[in-house]
Amino acid sequence: MKQILCCIIAGICCLAINAGAEDLSLDQQRDIIEHYMHATGQTVGGRQAAGSDETAEARHAHDKCGTAAIMRFQRNYDKLDRALLQELGVQAVERPEMQYAYDSPGGRIRIHYDKTGIHAVYQAGLDADGDGTPDYIESFAIIADSCYDLMTGYYGYPHPIADTICTSDGGDDRVDIYLRALSAGYYGLTYAELECGADPIWKVPSWVVLENDFAALPEYRERPLDAARVTLAHELFHTVHFTLDASESITWFEMSAVWMEEAQYDDINDYYLYDEVFFDVPRRSIQSEVNAHHYASVVWPIYLSETFGTDIIRRIWQDAADRGIGQDFLISMDSCIYSADTTMNLHSAFAEFAVWNYFTGPYAEDAPNDMGYSEKANLAYIPTDSIDHRREYRFLALPASYAYRPQVNAATYLRLDDLDLLSDSSWTCNSGSFDNNTCTDSTAFADSVLSVLLLIDQFDAGRWGVSAIYQLADNPDSHVVETVVALGSAIRNRDLTTVFGHPIDYRDYRSITLVLTPTTVIPDEFREGNTVAVGYSNRNWTEVGANPDTIFSDKSGILTPYPNPAVVSQMDGADMKFAFEVTMGGEDDELYSNSHVVVDIFTVAGERVRTVEGQFQAFDRSGTYSAAVYDLAWDMKNQSGNEVASGAYLAYARLYQGTGTGQLLADDRVKIAVIR
Repeated sequence: MKQILCCIIAGICCLAINAGAEDLSLDQQRDIIEHYMHATGQTVGGRQAAGSDETAEARHAHDKCGTAAIMRFQRNYDKLDRALLQELGVQAVERPEMQYAYDSPGGRIRIHYDKTGIHAVYQAGLDADGDGTPDYIESFAIIADSCYDLMTGYYGYPHPIADTICTSDGGDDRVDIYLRALSAGYYGLTYAELECGADPIWKVPSWVVLENDFAALPEYRERPLDAARVTLAHELFHTVHFTLDASESITWFEMSAVWMEEAQYDDINDYYLYDEVFFDVPRRSIQSEVNAHHYASVVWPIYLSETFGTDIIRRIWQDAADRGIGQDFLISMDSCIYSADTTMNLHSAFAEFAVWNYFTGPYAEDAPNDMGYSEKANLAYIPTDSIDHRREYRFLALPASYAYRPQVNAATYLRLDDLDLLSDSSWTCNSGSFDNNTCTDSTAFADSVLSVLLLIDQFDAGRWGVSAIYQLADNPDSHVVETVVALGSAIRNRDLTTVFGHPIDYRDYRSITLVLTPTTVIPDEFREGNTVAVGYSNRNWTEVGANPDTIFSDKSGILTPYPNPAVVSQMDGADMKFAFEVTMGGEDDELYSNSHVVVDIFTVAGERVRTVEGQFQAFDRSGTYSAAVYDLAWDMKNQSGNEVASGAYLAYARLYQGTGTGQLLADDRVKIAVIR
């Protein structure tokens, strides 16, 4: 090896293919450098690089392929601090010198290996035919030929660019594979020959390094050839990637390489070892590299190939290559999906993909019409704590602070359970008329139409898929799915009844799960850590012959307790909640945001039991009207801290200006019940 500051980052890395132009912090730079050094077997200050450190190892826990670490280092090289590079002692990586070389029977692969030393191959001394070549190498070569032939023959990918244009050792028309003892956890890695790129410059030759015996991988002990199979399929596909477009997205590099493993060796299913990385955090973008999410996102190209045929992966790669230097995989996906099925595009496909991901693992048998992956029952599944479950109504999740906000090209799930507790409200005018804006007194009454507003502050990130998964009340094992794809501006602060174009009678369903998928074809709209500002509001308000601009002109308060009745044995220690809302005009924002609500709880005999207070929570807006929202909770104890008895009570809410008991702005009262 030789010290860096040579041509390691020549050619394509000098071009503007970096994902984002923002500066990197020193911590980010250190992570990139040490990850690269760990993948390439280098040491930092006499110790193993980042991968041997517990924290760093956790960060890259599922990085089975070192290609991404190398590409990330190369693409960001011009941003890296030279003093930090010098401090860490980064070295350029040259082709290793091995003791032996063996050409595969098909003549397309040259395998470089050792029989002795730390890089000795598996069972190096086992040579049944006595020809001097270990049996493992001969078997390995047959597998390599099979992977290569399937890739370039059956699947139709181009042959890897020959490295005859390079001056380094190994320059011929064969793919060079070096078997070496790699850093812990790595199966293989592929190096692009960036200093001797073809014409155009984003098409380059490459060479491959694979683990010499896979002995450190417990899942492949005693069966190293299975590990060799999936790794050869993966890394040889990377040689094709560099041949087509070395500037393409790292995430697309890796998820499609894992896809090739599955396409060639469907029975090995190596990705089962880490697919929970994807399902555990569905709101994380397929463009994310956090915790090796780009490997686990293989389910996306699996969805594409099972929906549109395996050839779509090749067509996406070819389309991106034809578009030239830069990361074009999203727009290429959009184009190729539309070419395969003119009723779909990336946005609608991703919405369907997110629904597929709801029916995996133990939930696979619930998939309507057997939709979903062919192996859906064997996949990981979205855990309960990654889905926003609502069992109490009403609710409000503000876009600015909502915990389940998704990144672009990801999904968020809202499951509405216990719909029998839902009591929607419509309005009737007692005095005057809604039609001519003379209504001065109105009354709410129970209705059966589910009202959920989609609160979207940021809606210019492309298009949104809105899917509803209905679980039928009369057959809990049956589900019905409907999906709408629209611009964010078309669904912003819209009720689901408007989005789907029909009322949703919650009495028909045991549960309803809403799936939101904000999608974009522009890679730069993704930034790690950024999320789309989306939330929900269940207002339970519907119109009855009313103009939506005037229906809330009466500033009466609405006090809603939930659950009501409060069955303590079923609440797991939770409080009874109160939602207090007062409709208002925009000019009243300051008045209502500087007010507070007091709820007095009385027995039916008029004895005060407890007083609870709350402050302004948020504005809930839709169209030209808005409401001030206040949330309170009662632990079902009296003023002395003792639990109240079962029975009926009266809750009386009053909203005051300021923090004291000044001007009364609104009030409401409601009966509640506690059952112990």
